[in-house]
Amino acid sequence: MTTALPGIDLILFDCDGTLVDSEIVAADAWVEHSARFGVSITAVEALEKFKGVNMADCVAEIERLAGSPLPASFVTELRDLMAIMFRARLQPIAGALELVQSLAVPFCLASNAPRDKIELCLRVTGMLPYFEGRIYSAYDVRKWKP
Repeated sequence: MTTALPGIDLILFDCDGTLVDSEIVAADAWVEHSARFGVSITAVEALEKFKGVNMADCVAEIERLAGSPLPASFVTELRDLMAIMFRARLQPIAGALELVQSLAVPFCLASNAPRDKIELCLRVTGMLPYFEGRIYSAYDVRKWKP
């Protein structure tokens, strides 16, 4: 069954927390990776501090908590750990895949995340085919939400 939505010309989706349940998985990666640098935070604290915050500000907070600068490899290593965790644990938000499959109106996705993370999340949750050619990353357009 397709879902037509009278009066709606386009649906613009976010990814994290809207289509994919990535936020707690990402928070767990922050906890694990930060611990390698002597920073002890909980997943709840990571969610509170980092959800919706740009990466540079998140790294600055970990540096503040560590009391020293982090190595240049910190973000790359964190993203690698997140990718491993996403492949193992990521799930779609309940009903998201079915909604996307049923839409009869145009839709796309806009996210502050890097394109490779977006595509990984959509691939793991079975949604990538529905968004091919319709993904907009802030990293591509150099303009971040809101």
